[in-house]
Amino acid sequence: MAVPFHGWYKCNTDGASKGNPGPSSLGFCVRYDEGDVVHDRTVDLGVTTNVVAEAKAILQRLEYCVEHDLHPLILETDSFVMKKVIEGEWDPPWIIAQDVKKIIEMKDNFNNDVYIKGSSREGSELTRSQKGTVSKPGLCLANPA
Repeated sequence: MAVPFHGWYKCNTDGASKGNPGPSSLGFCVRYDEGDVVHDRTVDLGVTTNVVAEAKAILQRLEYCVEHDLHPLILETDSFVMKKVIEGEWDPPWIIAQDVKKIIEMKDNFNNDVYIKGSSREGSELTRSQKGTVSKPGLCLANPA
């Protein structure tokens, strides 16, 4: 596990769907710069698509970090689509357009204190399990390597 820069929080997110659409879930954990877990959570989303699960994972994490004043923040996602959409390089699929709008607004309100980073094995480990539902939230609690 890579820890964030000194003084920064790091949030790993992932959304998963077994089938597209299919049983879906999201998971995330937030760590402080020493690698200590501040908060982790898994959520069963029912039947939806992978891109919806990814968008909800990012949105719920940003909402949590805003509510608890956890910034500056590195938000790490394994979703290439979501990274490109949030950065404005791609248009969002219609089904997540409202979530993406909220994500961008919250990110902009942080005044450059939020950095979106791609590729997150840590977040993916939170949501991989049978039928696309979360079964291993404790994986976030591993000691930093």
